[in-house]
Amino acid sequence: MVLLHISAKASATASHKFRVELPHKIISQVFTIKKSIIVQQYNASGANTNHICYLNVPWISMYESTNNNSQPWLPLSFDPSQSRTESDYHIRIKAEELPMAFDLELYKDADGTPFQFQSGTNNQIQSIDLFFEYETNQSFV
Repeated sequence: MVLLHISAKASATASHKFRVELPHKIISQVFTIKKSIIVQQYNASGANTNHICYLNVPWISMYESTNNNSQPWLPLSFDPSQSRTESDYHIRIKAEELPMAFDLELYKDADGTPFQFQSGTNNQIQSIDLFFEYETNQSFV
């Protein structure tokens, strides 16, 4: 198995989008989502109340992730009363080809409220790390 690690770190500018740049594209194949680590700057005053955030991953289509919010967003579990949440998953998806560069978008809820990344700001996401396993980096499966 091959590992895909996507790491998004907040900057001083608030944004719910982050750019991912890989050294090469990855052909369409089955991916297993293994783990997410979400870090926020927790403060009890004005704390987040949701336990799920949603990640719009462009290479996961409606056929791989179906839910009642009509979006193919990947739900990520986190504890809003903790600074760091590590969650294990064993979700297999047949992903489309991953290009060398793409944008991910983070939402607070199924209604599409942007969840901001911003360093040094209370109750904002500081980083998200995602770990996927997949079969091959070959050009053909």
